[in-house]
Amino acid sequence: MTRTFTRVKEHKPTNGHLPLSLLYNNLSFIEDCELLVYASRKDGVLMNTETHVVRLLPTGSNEREFIKHITAIRAPPGMLHPENTIVVLLTTASSTELWTVESPLGFIPHDGSNGSGCCGALSAAFGDSVHVVVGTSKGVVVFATFDHHSNTPLSVHSAVKGHEEHAVTAVQLSPFSNSDIYAATGDAVGCLLLWNRERQPFVSLKTSECITALQIVSDGDFVVAANGAGKLQMFDSRSGEMRLEICAHSRWINVLAFNPVANVLLSAAEDGYCTVWSAPVKSTSGATPITVLATHHIPHALPTGAGFNKDGSQVVIGLYDSDTMTQYTLT
Repeated sequence: MTRTFTRVKEHKPTNGHLPLSLLYNNLSFIEDCELLVYASRKDGVLMNTETHVVRLLPTGSNEREFIKHITAIRAPPGMLHPENTIVVLLTTASSTELWTVESPLGFIPHDGSNGSGCCGALSAAFGDSVHVVVGTSKGVVVFATFDHHSNTPLSVHSAVKGHEEHAVTAVQLSPFSNSDIYAATGDAVGCLLLWNRERQPFVSLKTSECITALQIVSDGDFVVAANGAGKLQMFDSRSGEMRLEICAHSRWINVLAFNPVANVLLSAAEDGYCTVWSAPVKSTSGATPITVLATHHIPHALPTGAGFNKDGSQVVIGLYDSDTMTQYTLT
């Protein structure tokens, strides 16, 4: 039986009106640190889930740019002090910046030759460092690493023009340290690239629609792509073979969240539906099973951000141009 979303609580800033301003993947929920992280125009917002007090990333003067993408993860143990803290990746047109709650850790400039910044992703799966991938408007994929032991803590590993001149619209790093796949990137014309641990593309796939979000699931065995036609497409991460295509929504998919503990996905779209899916386990058959676990409709609203709690039993959903986020349990 399909489960339902049961409202647990609402999260609304107590010290200011700071609505979600991005159309895609604009929410990170770090339960251990009691934080929700999202973008509100030029501000990177960190809201405490218990007190609802907001802190803004201290990114500088009135010359700040509009944020193109923001994401956050818990910092690896021992990397920063205090240990129970987060790392935030913030992308604007001219740069991508790595932050703690209070201070910058480094930045990557985006110049004219490589294009402006579009989107980014973080992973702490590979040791005690933080890995970064950023996509640009001219098809360049930038790989970087933050290592607090290094003299240059945030260093760029490579910048590869993998997507020709097409804007990179979605990037993701594997959350699994033992997976062969390192990253996945997608662009505005539907090209999907899979990258190995040497940061080289080893699979290039052509799909028919703009890729709006990516997740690497099931211990790295599969890549799930969401697109502008409302479809979820699942690919074998080793061969690139499409294993499944689902007409998940009737409109553009704006959110694709993943919880590796429960191995579940959440997709949310312009049609107002939010659906939780069970990600598959490795199978030798052509049609790998994926099932609907729960679904919920939010009328007259555009969900643009979602994040699972630590064990995947709850999810927080944010809506475009609203500063109220709702936490649900899956019952």
